[in-house]
Amino acid sequence: MLCLLGPAAMADTAGLHPLKLRPKALALLARLALTFEPQQRGLLAELLFAEAANPRDSLRWHLSYLRAHMPEGLEVDRTAASVRMPTDAGAFRIGAEKILNGVSLSEASETLALYRGDLCAGLNATYGGMDFPISRPAATPSTITSRTCSSS
Repeated sequence: MLCLLGPAAMADTAGLHPLKLRPKALALLARLALTFEPQQRGLLAELLFAEAANPRDSLRWHLSYLRAHMPEGLEVDRTAASVRMPTDAGAFRIGAEKILNGVSLSEASETLALYRGDLCAGLNATYGGMDFPISRPAATPSTITSRTCSSS
């Protein structure tokens, strides 16, 4: 499973394995993993590499970089790219919906354990020479718990 809640990592039966990726590669990976449809390469180049002299070349380089650092799941063709693997963010979203609908305490605990921190913790975007955090406050275990408890 690709873990994007907190510092980026891959999870398997042996545990968490941190992903040591360049910031733009992590942003690209997150975009591809959290969208449900393949993303057009032109759009990705425009969104992530607009400041580059040749955005499509930068995208091509970063896709190659991801291929070298990702064990599986990256799918790229001439027009689009996608990541096909489960993510902790997707599992957390599904679990949070179940919590709000009143699942058992053990199921809720499994979901809440997925939350290790903000989405892509530590990833910043630079605009006009200033850094801005990518992640934004979202549903955390405490806000989900308080909403669940207050709705009873």
